[in-house]
Amino acid sequence: FLLAAVRKGNVQLIFLLVAFFAFGLWRYATTEWPQDMATVSERTGFSARVKGTVREFEPRFSGGRAILDHVQVADGPVVGYVLVWLPEHSALSIGDTAVFACRLLKPERIESFRYDRHLRAQGIGAVCGYPEHLDRRLSGHKTLRTMIFGGIGKIKTFFLDRLSLIAPEPHASFLSGLLFGGGSLLSLSLREDFSRTGTSHILAASGFNVALFTLWFLGWASTTMLKRRGALVTTAVLLLAYTIAAGATPAVVRAAMMAGIILVAKWARRLPHTTNLLLFTGSIILLFNPRL
Repeated sequence: FLLAAVRKGNVQLIFLLVAFFAFGLWRYATTEWPQDMATVSERTGFSARVKGTVREFEPRFSGGRAILDHVQVADGPVVGYVLVWLPEHSALSIGDTAVFACRLLKPERIESFRYDRHLRAQGIGAVCGYPEHLDRRLSGHKTLRTMIFGGIGKIKTFFLDRLSLIAPEPHASFLSGLLFGGGSLLSLSLREDFSRTGTSHILAASGFNVALFTLWFLGWASTTMLKRRGALVTTAVLLLAYTIAAGATPAVVRAAMMAGIILVAKWARRLPHTTNLLLFTGSIILLFNPRL
């Protein structure tokens, strides 16, 4: 109403900027953990029994990395996720319930890198390095998210297993990182070689991987019976599945959103404006998670 009442363009612009700024402050405040509930960061510094549901799982060269939600510490429910570094042969799947003993620690900054804020943006309030007495329990109740993510994860695992039969190591792990991002399956010495040569970026899940997948599949699908619009729809659906398979990290989500908007532009036979595309994508991501 106020915006319609103001007729001068400059005043309208200032009003809009102030309104968006106020909305941003309010949206950021909603991401704070509730004050009346115990948080996982308040349960750090001592050994306790920890129980949680596997929200994300990523195999590594020497173990694995899992993020747990619905966390209980000493049988008391807490708010926030826990990042767990698992030892070798710790077979977990998304949706499993993990029970273990561990001394939870608060994330800390690593030199100039604000590692604590990086994890807080993902909702992680505590970390656990190599838990003891790990017990995996199959969850009887699975949410829609765990079923979708778990199903896509199994397809990805099957694909990577087939890839390891075709190519020897470390080539199979390199191709896995090239397609889905992440060099965690590579040995430490080989990752250091990539770092020294300045080529680590090709193993990071980002726009390069998303563009490689999207453009390749769209180009192939356009030559089949799907035709142009059918190829665009199929590519969009597989792009969503690929985003989940690549870990749905902020970099992958950003690239996938931009790729999705480009697919919409191709559907409408319009040329996308790069600056508007980037600003719109960033705004949508920050709307869902301002801490990014």
